[in-house]
Amino acid sequence: MPHPASPEPGPHDAEPASSPAPASAPDSGPASASLPDAEPGLVSATPSAPAPGSASPSLPASEAPSASAIVPVLGAGWETGYVVRRPEPQDAPALYALVSACDTAVLGHPDMTADDVADILADPDLDLARDSWLVHAVPAAAGQEAGPAAPEPADDPERPENSETPEPADDPERPENSEPPRDPAGDCDGGTDPPSDAGTLVGWGYARRQGADGTAEIEVYATDPNATAWLWDAALRRAREHADGLGLPRAIAEIGVYRQDDGKRALAAARGFRAATSFHRLRADHSGPAGDPPPPPGVLIRPAGGVEELMRAAHRVHQDGFAEHFGFVAKDYDRWKADFDSSATHDWAQLLLAQADGVPAGMLLGSDMFVADENCGYVRILAVLPAFRGRGIGRSLLLHAFAADARRGRAGTYLHVDAHNSTPALDLYLSAGMHPVLAIDVWRREV
Repeated sequence: MPHPASPEPGPHDAEPASSPAPASAPDSGPASASLPDAEPGLVSATPSAPAPGSASPSLPASEAPSASAIVPVLGAGWETGYVVRRPEPQDAPALYALVSACDTAVLGHPDMTADDVADILADPDLDLARDSWLVHAVPAAAGQEAGPAAPEPADDPERPENSETPEPADDPERPENSEPPRDPAGDCDGGTDPPSDAGTLVGWGYARRQGADGTAEIEVYATDPNATAWLWDAALRRAREHADGLGLPRAIAEIGVYRQDDGKRALAAARGFRAATSFHRLRADHSGPAGDPPPPPGVLIRPAGGVEELMRAAHRVHQDGFAEHFGFVAKDYDRWKADFDSSATHDWAQLLLAQADGVPAGMLLGSDMFVADENCGYVRILAVLPAFRGRGIGRSLLLHAFAADARRGRAGTYLHVDAHNSTPALDLYLSAGMHPVLAIDVWRREV
């Protein structure tokens, strides 16, 4: 997803259940091996028989690897084989390189930092052993005869419903109505380092559950068209599993797409996604240190980080201030705090609480998400309670954050805002001197 890992909107914006994500690199080059629906050519450590319809042969017993090994299996006549495994924290550098390549293919430059990738891997909402996959491509051995690629369905090979199993007539788009692959959670030994011959990392995907309503943020970064298709399908199936685990007949899967990313938008549309809203990334530039502006009459703005009473008050303002907005996921205080604590770029010293007439009325939480790559601050959350809107509290909090970032020597301050917000947050930010630099569309579908 776009840098940062979890953009949060401004004072009256919707807090997205997930941040929109950087798009996969456009598919390039011919597909050297078609990946069957049933476990598309991606075979992991634990030996087992292929799922029905799989073109991947099982390993002979004499070649069966140990449970801790991860090996490629080449289909007969394939030019490329694939390895699937689970990511681990130590994969962060390789994943950062992959994400940067995908970002650059779309934007012309990386849009995430190594810390952002590490934060995703450390997110308490992402179970690496079940919610995420890495795909490695393994060329055929030198001298091995390469035959034709395995055939793909003629009509639309990338859609998850185009499997060998007929679809129920009532809902052809539901991903669970296709022939499922072998459960990667049962195949992948997530506790080992990839072997030196695991091949080239060509894809990373995940489906991260966002809350009790079953909404799942999915993401796919891939430079190989076969890995791209397989990861989209795997992520959609995992999103459905999240809903099943909550006993929900329907739930939402969503993905962020850069406005420039025609390829990813086409992949989303082909799988039944539709645009739901858009987030604008805004920036204010700083020319030098500045003092804090005076707050509105009757308003006190004070640091709240490290003082539990004030932090709890800020949490309540955030939860109540965002309750009616797009994609908001309510969290209790302990989970809220733990989620922020898991981020390498989080800084409680950037938490501000606004009190109006002695009552908590607004809050702002900044972070260092944009410091490493752009030397900019970031307003992660800005919330004002409905009863106190219109008194200049949101603007005052924002200008305090600008002044603090300028004193830190930051070149600017970023934030994200929902373009379809029910309150005029975008106008507020523009009037405070911010300007748009990027648009990210959130696409959704039922699973």
